[in-house]
Amino acid sequence: MSKEDNYIDLSKNELINLIEEKDQRIDELKIENVKLKCKEIGGFIDEDIFKRIFHPMTDGVYIVNKEFDIQYVNPSLIKDFGVYEGKKCYKYFLNRENVCSGCKNAEVFNGETIYWEWYSSITAKIYDLIETPIKNYNGNIFKLKIFHDITERKQKEEELQNKVKELNTLRNHLRSLSNHLQQIQENEKKRLARELHDELGQVLTAITLEVFNLRDNYSITLTNDVFNKANLIIKQILSLIDNTMKLTERIVMNLRPVILDDLGLIAALKWLVDQTNKYSKIECKFESIPDIDIDKDKAIAIYRIVQENITNIQRHSKATKMLILIKKENDKIHIIVSDNGIGFNEKKINKPGSFGILGMKERSLLFGWNLVFENKKGKGAVVSLIIPFVSRPKLRDR
Repeated sequence: MSKEDNYIDLSKNELINLIEEKDQRIDELKIENVKLKCKEIGGFIDEDIFKRIFHPMTDGVYIVNKEFDIQYVNPSLIKDFGVYEGKKCYKYFLNRENVCSGCKNAEVFNGETIYWEWYSSITAKIYDLIETPIKNYNGNIFKLKIFHDITERKQKEEELQNKVKELNTLRNHLRSLSNHLQQIQENEKKRLARELHDELGQVLTAITLEVFNLRDNYSITLTNDVFNKANLIIKQILSLIDNTMKLTERIVMNLRPVILDDLGLIAALKWLVDQTNKYSKIECKFESIPDIDIDKDKAIAIYRIVQENITNIQRHSKATKMLILIKKENDKIHIIVSDNGIGFNEKKINKPGSFGILGMKERSLLFGWNLVFENKKGKGAVVSLIIPFVSRPKLRDR
């Protein structure tokens, strides 16, 4: 065992000699080093030793007895609170005439070491405090208290917290704005879909009727050769009109699926899967619970998230198969879109310019849903939307 390992058994003179041999300035000690030094001293008070240890420290140090009489204050603490001779600790630090309500003496003199923070109205500083019991050579117990000024650190923490609050407020405002813009967009899509369905549909129907009228009323005046040519042109016009009607219907459904409002979310998603199988080379399967009782705003959000998933798979995944699965588990609705493609590029998922994925995230965050992107161990990717399920109360018959 080295001399320093046996520190607690050293005599006073040997201890002083060891301290004098130290080259490093003691004012560079941190709080943990101070606690270690207290342990090395072995809990015994000596005025010369404490002057050598605590006088140079930038942290404040004082010693008090059970009767609240101050025994020692180092220069750093005197600089903050002034002279201490003849004062009780509560008078010195708080300018009180009686013991403070938050006094830790009882615990410390019972053998505990206490760590806490304290704000001084006298110095307008915040201190990190350590209070620990020590003994002198006569066995009398005293309290040693160390003051570490953390005011600047606390100010920076408060500034950081304020910045975080400002950022959270800004984020909430942006999210509200995003929600508002999405609602405006959905309303505009709904209006445009209605106009395309009603007005353009009526125009195409009127054109179809006029073409039929032209064929039926004027064909009798035509020669067979001209009639055959005209009839061929009429068939081509009717085919173009029919294709335009189908295209219009598909655009209308993509803008705002009427089936979503009329028949609900599951029916709309089935239609979306049918359209994917019809116009895409990717085989798309759909498995679902019978129905979800959910309001229209949430339904359209789910529909758009699944729609964006399908679009991403078609554009980027190089998949040949995809599955849309909707199940209920532990009072949660799980909407899972998986494929057998090349998987996600992790960097692109969080890329600021990935507006499709960003839109999916914003829609899910708006309602407090959990949206998870992950690559499968084998091949492909999985996007899971997890929704806490709360049934809407049914209206009672009056």
